[in-house]
Amino acid sequence: YPKEGSNLCCKKCQPGYRLKEHCSENKETVCEPCKPNTYLESWNYAHNCLPCKKCNPRKNLKEIRTCTSTQNAVCVCKENTFCTMGYNAPECASCQPYRACGPGHGVSVQGKVCCSHCLNAHPALRCL
Repeated sequence: YPKEGSNLCCKKCQPGYRLKEHCSENKETVCEPCKPNTYLESWNYAHNCLPCKKCNPRKNLKEIRTCTSTQNAVCVCKENTFCTMGYNAPECASCQPYRACGPGHGVSVQGKVCCSHCLNAHPALRCL
């Protein structure tokens, strides 16, 4: 990367490392590893590593990939829940449990909490 205010071209830090010191005419770039619970996924000259994502069980999330120094955690919905916020397949930021429809009603839209009366059913309606 071009060092600002000079005509030097410095080496970037590898994934999992952050910039500690810019290069100079006499030395190469100095990088140091990201601290625990932080990461950087790509070659960089960032001064700070990014904080790892936490998969909050109160938001019905579970972790399917643990955060390492080179990749963030991946959170998905727990079983019998659906994504209500921040969906980016397969990731999600918050999930809600499926709602059971009462007798004589069925789920009208898969993955939603909508229940419809079975007398007005269309072929896709799942009635109890």
